[in-house]
Amino acid sequence: MTDGYTAASYLAKGVPPFMIVFGTFGNILSIFILTRKNIRQSTCTVYLVVLACSDLVVLYTGLLRTWISATFQNDIRTHTSGLCKVHTWLVYVSLDFSAWILVAVTAERVALVWFPHKAKAKCTKKSAAFVITPIFVCLMLINSHILYGMDRVVKVDGNSTSILCDFVTENYRYFFDELWPWVDLTIFCGLPFCFLVAGNVLIITKVFASQRAARRQVVPHDPNSRAQRSQMSSMSIMLICLNCVFMLCTTPVSIYLIGYIHWYRGASESIKATLSLFWTLVNVLMYANNTFNFLLYCMSGSRFRAEVKLVFSNVFGLHNRSNRKQNTIQRKIGDVDRARTTTVPLEEQGRNTGRSKDNNNFLSVVSQPKNTDCDSRTHSQIISTNV
Repeated sequence: MTDGYTAASYLAKGVPPFMIVFGTFGNILSIFILTRKNIRQSTCTVYLVVLACSDLVVLYTGLLRTWISATFQNDIRTHTSGLCKVHTWLVYVSLDFSAWILVAVTAERVALVWFPHKAKAKCTKKSAAFVITPIFVCLMLINSHILYGMDRVVKVDGNSTSILCDFVTENYRYFFDELWPWVDLTIFCGLPFCFLVAGNVLIITKVFASQRAARRQVVPHDPNSRAQRSQMSSMSIMLICLNCVFMLCTTPVSIYLIGYIHWYRGASESIKATLSLFWTLVNVLMYANNTFNFLLYCMSGSRFRAEVKLVFSNVFGLHNRSNRKQNTIQRKIGDVDRARTTTVPLEEQGRNTGRSKDNNNFLSVVSQPKNTDCDSRTHSQIISTNV
């Protein structure tokens, strides 16, 4: 095994567990924070909650399968024909869905920034559901060809037999290798990239124009309008950061999938090892987009960050108050016990033997030791070749 294959194997085995744990914690906490009363009033939070759910699906379908395949040489897609079809299809749909949820929330934010009065009346939680549902249905249909073209295949090569999640026909192989990467690039990255860039430019232009207009005003500001502008600015900045990270994380994997089939043909073993390493890197980068959104929310969203601080302060504050209350009760019990001992008659003191049922031995705890191819957007042959 060359250095490229070794490095790719280490990355595929070592990085995904951390990303899955952190992504699970971050996305669940994001859902909890975004559904709290102080933040959920904004319709944009509906999209962000759906985005967090979609990111969880991505992590537990694509990234988890990558780690299991690299660590245990066990591709879950090869277990049954249904798993091969549905799992591959679900990875594509969930990744595309996360991208287009960002497009939808950006479009709504543009409307709220440029046409605040009209948009507030029309952009409701019900309208958000009407937007999300058609997006999801369209993406399911666009990727539905996978349910036909992929299947569990048993291949015999001399004395060796291998089971793969592979293409059912050579025509579909040609479509998936030569044509589909361009379609996938357009759906997953190209169109979202264009919409997000345009939306970010419109948001930034309007926010800067509003800030300049606010500085020129001589009349004292209304505190309510100032707070409203601050909330809108916070959400806009957070959304711009999400969009920029999405574009940085998803563009490399889309470019790789277009060039892979051409780079791999006739390549030497060292080039193939390098391609394997690059494939692992672009996959890790792609899944980072679904893992670290919680950090982006905290770093760029002042409202979200304030709500996180409030949640943690309440949790630890309640814990501290509980401890203080328990200590106070213990002190009172101790004072009563001391008072009782000081009032015991002299003739009764001789009867005390010093033994007590609430001896510390009854409260001791004995602890016993406990027994103690990275493939996301292409077929599983790459796994068996590269990892």
